[in-house]
Amino acid sequence: MMGMNGRSLHEQWRETMQAYRGVTVVNFPNFFILLGPNSAIGHNSGVFLIETQLNYIVEALVFMSQNGIKSISVKQNVHDRYNKELQAKLKTTVWQLGGCHSWYQDAKGNNNTVWP
Repeated sequence: MMGMNGRSLHEQWRETMQAYRGVTVVNFPNFFILLGPNSAIGHNSGVFLIETQLNYIVEALVFMSQNGIKSISVKQNVHDRYNKELQAKLKTTVWQLGGCHSWYQDAKGNNNTVWP
Protein backbone atom coordinates (compact mmCIF):
# COMPACT_ATOMS: atom_id res chain seq x y z
CA MET A 1 0.00 0.00 0.00
CA MET A 2 1.56 3.25 -1.15
CA GLY A 3 0.43 6.66 0.02
CA MET A 4 1.22 10.19 -0.99
CA ASN A 5 4.88 10.99 -1.63
CA GLY A 6 5.54 7.31 -2.44
CA ARG A 7 5.68 6.22 1.19
CA SER A 8 4.28 2.81 2.08
CA LEU A 9 1.93 2.17 4.97
CA HIS A 10 4.56 -0.16 6.39
CA GLU A 11 7.10 2.69 6.41
CA GLN A 12 4.64 5.14 7.95
CA TRP A 13 3.71 2.70 10.71
CA ARG A 14 7.25 1.50 11.37
CA GLU A 15 7.63 3.39 14.66
CA THR A 16 4.01 3.59 15.75
CA MET A 17 0.68 2.66 14.18
CA GLN A 18 -1.86 5.44 14.26
CA ALA A 19 -5.09 6.17 12.46
CA TYR A 20 -7.89 8.67 12.89
CA ARG A 21 -10.75 6.86 14.63
CA GLY A 22 -9.04 3.61 13.65
CA VAL A 23 -10.31 4.20 10.10
CA THR A 24 -8.30 6.76 8.11
CA VAL A 25 -4.57 7.25 7.82
CA VAL A 26 -2.71 10.50 7.14
CA ASN A 27 -1.24 10.66 3.61
CA PHE A 28 -3.44 7.81 2.35
CA PRO A 29 -6.39 9.49 0.62
CA ASN A 30 -9.53 7.41 -0.01
CA PHE A 31 -8.12 4.62 2.16
CA PHE A 32 -10.53 3.38 4.81
CA ILE A 33 -9.86 0.46 7.13
CA LEU A 34 -11.92 -1.46 9.65
CA LEU A 35 -10.46 -2.48 12.99
CA GLY A 36 -7.34 -0.40 12.49
CA PRO A 37 -5.13 0.92 15.31
CA ASN A 38 -6.92 1.33 18.66
CA SER A 39 -9.97 -0.57 17.46
CA ALA A 40 -9.84 -3.59 19.76
CA ILE A 41 -12.17 -3.38 22.70
CA GLY A 42 -12.03 -5.54 25.77
CA HIS A 43 -15.25 -4.35 27.35
CA ASN A 44 -17.89 -4.49 24.62
CA SER A 45 -18.82 -6.11 21.33
CA GLY A 46 -16.46 -5.75 18.39
CA VAL A 47 -19.56 -5.74 16.17
CA PHE A 48 -20.60 -2.39 17.66
CA LEU A 49 -17.22 -0.89 16.79
CA ILE A 50 -17.32 -2.26 13.23
CA GLU A 51 -20.81 -0.81 12.74
CA THR A 52 -19.64 2.56 14.06
CA GLN A 53 -16.63 2.57 11.73
CA LEU A 54 -18.80 1.55 8.75
CA ASN A 55 -21.21 4.40 9.50
CA TYR A 56 -18.28 6.83 9.55
CA ILE A 57 -17.02 5.51 6.20
CA VAL A 58 -20.47 5.63 4.59
CA GLU A 59 -20.96 9.22 5.79
CA ALA A 60 -17.63 10.19 4.22
CA LEU A 61 -18.48 8.46 0.93
CA VAL A 62 -21.94 10.05 0.78
CA PHE A 63 -20.41 13.48 1.49
CA MET A 64 -17.88 12.92 -1.29
CA SER A 65 -20.57 11.83 -3.74
CA GLN A 66 -22.95 14.68 -2.94
CA ASN A 67 -20.21 17.30 -3.21
CA GLY A 68 -18.28 16.00 -6.21
CA ILE A 69 -15.20 15.28 -4.11
CA LYS A 70 -12.81 12.79 -5.67
CA SER A 71 -10.31 12.48 -2.83
CA ILE A 72 -10.54 12.70 0.94
CA SER A 73 -7.89 12.42 3.63
CA VAL A 74 -7.61 13.22 7.31
CA LYS A 75 -5.60 16.36 8.03
CA GLN A 76 -2.33 15.90 9.92
CA ASN A 77 -3.29 18.27 12.75
CA VAL A 78 -6.66 16.55 13.26
CA HIS A 79 -5.01 13.12 13.25
CA ASP A 80 -2.29 14.22 15.69
CA ARG A 81 -4.71 15.86 18.13
CA TYR A 82 -7.00 12.80 18.10
CA ASN A 83 -4.14 10.37 18.76
CA LYS A 84 -2.61 12.57 21.48
CA GLU A 85 -5.95 12.69 23.31
CA LEU A 86 -6.43 8.95 22.79
CA GLN A 87 -3.05 8.09 24.30
CA ALA A 88 -3.73 10.41 27.26
CA LYS A 89 -7.01 8.59 27.96
CA LEU A 90 -5.34 5.20 27.66
CA LYS A 91 -2.72 6.10 30.29
CA THR A 92 -5.50 6.04 32.90
CA THR A 93 -6.85 2.61 31.94
CA VAL A 94 -6.04 -0.90 33.05
CA TRP A 95 -4.25 -1.37 29.72
CA GLN A 96 -1.41 0.93 30.79
CA LEU A 97 -1.80 1.79 34.45
CA GLY A 98 0.89 0.55 36.80
CA GLY A 99 3.92 0.96 34.56
CA CYS A 100 3.76 -2.48 32.99
CA HIS A 101 4.77 -2.86 29.37
CA SER A 102 2.63 -5.26 27.36
CA TRP A 103 2.20 -6.36 23.79
CA TYR A 104 -0.51 -3.70 23.53
CA GLN A 105 2.24 -1.07 23.46
CA ASP A 106 4.84 -0.18 20.87
CA ALA A 107 8.50 0.65 21.60
CA LYS A 108 7.52 4.24 22.49
CA GLY A 109 4.96 3.07 25.04
CA ASN A 110 1.96 4.01 22.91
CA ASN A 111 -0.99 1.67 23.10
CA ASN A 112 -2.03 1.06 19.50
CA THR A 113 -4.30 -1.88 20.13
CA VAL A 114 -7.24 -1.16 22.38
CA TRP A 115 -9.87 1.55 22.53
CA PRO A 116 -10.13 3.28 25.89
